[in-house]
Amino acid sequence: MGLLAGSFQHKDLVVMEEYFSDKVVWVTGASAGFGEALCIALCQSAKPGGLILSARRKDELERVRSRCLELFPNLNAEVLPLDLSDLSRLGPVAERAKGLFGRVDVLVNNGGVGFRGLGQETSIEEDQHVMNVDFFSGVVLTKALLPEWIQRQSGHVVQISSVQ
Repeated sequence: MGLLAGSFQHKDLVVMEEYFSDKVVWVTGASAGFGEALCIALCQSAKPGGLILSARRKDELERVRSRCLELFPNLNAEVLPLDLSDLSRLGPVAERAKGLFGRVDVLVNNGGVGFRGLGQETSIEEDQHVMNVDFFSGVVLTKALLPEWIQRQSGHVVQISSVQ
């Protein structure tokens, strides 16, 4: 039961496994932290039909992918590097994500950046960068997947965010 054993009861793990079975899950921010832990937990307990790992650092994504394959050797996992701050390129990246497995069933918008500083000393450019990565990137990716989800009447978004 791995990472989830302490957080979930057996019945929760069964529900999770049933839900993610044969689903294609796309996780942004998958190279470290919560995104990495989520990918590993999915491979330990949920056995998705496909897993797309995205972040800027391809080498770290490959490391996470390798760990996932150790846990679930039959996993179909793909690395799709992206920069969430470049909103104009996210639509085409979403098309590539859909093309990897023919669809995306669950989008986990986990990628983000942090900034610590006093509001009065923070430039508007830094504020815009944080909002683009932490909020608008998720909006762009969701909107890119939404038409197909509406047509299929199936699709989920998980939006992860933090406030410092």
